[in-house]
Amino acid sequence: ANGDTVLGIKLISVFLEKCISHRKFESAADACAFLGMIFSDLGDKPVAKMYYEQSIGLAKKSRSKTHIANVISNQAIVDVENGDMLTAEKNFIRALEYREGLGAKKPIIDANFNLGTFNIMNENYEQAYKYLRRACSLAKEAGMIRDEYDAIEVILLALPNTVSGRDRKLLQDRFNVLEEILANKKEISFEVSGLSSQIASTGSAEVLSVKKMDKAFWLWLGCGTVAISSFIVFFLNRSKPKRQFSR
Repeated sequence: ANGDTVLGIKLISVFLEKCISHRKFESAADACAFLGMIFSDLGDKPVAKMYYEQSIGLAKKSRSKTHIANVISNQAIVDVENGDMLTAEKNFIRALEYREGLGAKKPIIDANFNLGTFNIMNENYEQAYKYLRRACSLAKEAGMIRDEYDAIEVILLALPNTVSGRDRKLLQDRFNVLEEILANKKEISFEVSGLSSQIASTGSAEVLSVKKMDKAFWLWLGCGTVAISSFIVFFLNRSKPKRQFSR
């Protein structure tokens, strides 16, 4: 998120090695999937494919139903990389059905987003619109601002001829509201990042002692903590290209 991709990859790789050595296969699968996403963003498809396949193998060693659902989704991404679009579509649909069975909202939103993106790639715009609108609705209900923003952004950019004039205006108005909310979160997170730099430079959280902070500071610190998470999600999930999927 800070722009040091090389250091990020090194840290995740160390984490992955430790997870495997301690047989923590769920976490190892997550690490591989994350590395796959990074190398996909960097345009290195062969390495991305390698990590996604490794993630699938590690997740199969786990008994976690959530990770089995992730395996199906990751397999669909590998299928896309291999050009096997029919199998990819089946796996994306299976992933959605599996995640709906588990009931977790975020994975269901991601699965709908993936199917929307996939259908855009296949120029099946009506289906793409259906899945992306569902992702919007679910994200709005769950209060997941960034996910709703991403889904609307793809609709506005990639499906201009599919959306009616009235619906497009409603989506654009909602997009503007979300954009302003995310911009405010971003501003707060920059303030908090200055505080985290102080902690890092002193090697201590002593700068957070009550004696050195007034009540107003505690208020924006609480807001800022939430904002940091949103800011990281903002950079890791921003403006997904046509060939990028959520895990």
